[in-house]
Formats: sequence, C-alpha cells, structure tokens
Amino acid sequence: MLLLPFLAGLCAQVHFTVAAAATGVQGTCQCDDGDFWCSDTNVLKTNYNCSIQQSIYNTILNSDEGPTTKQCQAMAQDCIQQPAPITNQTCSNDCYNFCWIQDVGDCADDDDSQTLCVSLCQDWCVRDKCGARTPWSNNQCEHACAAKYMDVQEADISFVDYTECMANKCTTTPV
Repeated sequence: MLLLPFLAGLCAQVHFTVAAAATGVQGTCQCDDGDFWCSDTNVLKTNYNCSIQQSIYNTILNSDEGPTTKQCQAMAQDCIQQPAPITNQTCSNDCYNFCWIQDVGDCADDDDSQTLCVSLCQDWCVRDKCGARTPWSNNQCEHACAAKYMDVQEADISFVDYTECMANKCTTTPV
C-alpha cells in the first residue's frame, strides 16, 4: 500500500513529460561544442555535419533553453546527414551498434567530439561492412586513416585516433 502514492506520482510525472514533449516546442537535437557536428537526439544514431550551415549549428549550440523543434528541423533539412541513410537497415543498425552501443570505449571516451566520432565510424562501417557509397569511398586520405586505425584486429581498433586522423588530415571542416 505504501507504494501506491509513489507509483501514482511517478505516473503523473511520466504523463506530464510525455505531454510536454508532444507540444512540439522543444526539439531533441544537440550539437557538440567546437566541431560543427549535431545529432537529431542524444542517441547519436542520425548525425549531421553542419559545417556548411554554421549559423544553424551556432543557434542550436547557444540556445539557453535547448533547441526548438523548428531549429532541429532546420538542422535536418540544411545540414548534411552523415552517414547518409542506406537501404540495408540491418547492416546500418549493426554499424550503429558497433560504433556507439557496443562498449569498445572509444567514441564514448571522446568527450569533446562524440557525434563526429560516431558519424565517421558509421561512415567507415557502412562503406566497409555494408558496401554502401559514402563521401569517403574514393578518398585516399580516409583509406590511409582507416588502414591505420580501423582495418586492424578488433582489439586494436581506435575510433578516436581514426577521427583525429580524419579531422587533422582529410577534411577542411574545423575540428
């Protein structure tokens, strides 16, 4: 009997939270500070390179109360989704699990650029494991970074070093 008031309060709190999210005022997107990478939610599955739309990135990053739904929609419309969606959803999900969910430690340990790290890892994975075309498919610089940090024994894979190699050598996007 003592649990009933607690459960009633919990249900009321859950109802309020769901009702608040349903209003559509507050968005769920987020951006990493300093690298122009954003995600549509905190799960980092669908990521965006906003380097060509830095004003959208800055608006979301500097929002005092969190981004609005409208700002998140602008990000999804005007920034570049990376990796782009692929038709093999099972392979895409496996890549997401490999890059973020599976506890290999790397991207989760990259506190400053987790979204960039997960996105580049997913790009590598959908190209390497799923056979998808990515912006990096014919890029020799990416292939050199991948050979050193990703195309190695599983115990030696380093998402963070791969990301730093890509950011420092293969892209003009400031990181």
